[in-house]
Amino acid sequence: MKDAAAKKREKYDNFLQSVDILKTMDPYERSKLGDAVIESKFKKGDYVITEGEEGSTFYLISDGTAMATKALEEG
Repeated sequence: MKDAAAKKREKYDNFLQSVDILKTMDPYERSKLGDAVIESKFKKGDYVITEGEEGSTFYLISDGTAMATKALEEG
């Protein structure tokens, strides 16, 4: 079990180091963030978040692409 946790930490630490906004984090903070990562997979066309919903999750895209849209008021 310990080996699996170490592999997960290394995988996510390497990824998190590549994210510009997270590069200033110290290694301890980054490892704690990596420990908290829960990976989710979405299919093409799935909505990850919807405008107006309260957000409680921080998403990072590790593979693939996403499209963000915003509804504009009429006029």
